[in-house]
Amino acid sequence: MSQTLAVQGRRLWSRGSLSDGVPLKGSKPVAVALNEALGRLYAVDREGHRVVVFGLDGTRLSEFGERGNADGKFNIPLDIALGANGNVYVLDAGNFRYRCSRGRQVPVQVRIGW
Repeated sequence: MSQTLAVQGRRLWSRGSLSDGVPLKGSKPVAVALNEALGRLYAVDREGHRVVVFGLDGTRLSEFGERGNADGKFNIPLDIALGANGNVYVLDAGNFRYRCSRGRQVPVQVRIGW
């Protein structure tokens, strides 16, 4: 099965590499969120334990997160949501929490249980 993330027909990310040719070990996009006002597309990389941020023109702007359980780290991120106030919420399933990035990606955690 092919996994590709594209905006307006431009490939941003396929399993294994970003559009700029940077190789990604084990990357797997599983969820996206769009902030049209800021011109940002957030893509959750489950196997890379991070979020990659793209501009609407397909330019990779930034990324945040890595594997772990400390601040700024994820363990199997699965979903993402955007708040009306600009916050970015990431479901960090392996750590049983939501991570909230406020403004400049300062993480705040909220523990969840099931």
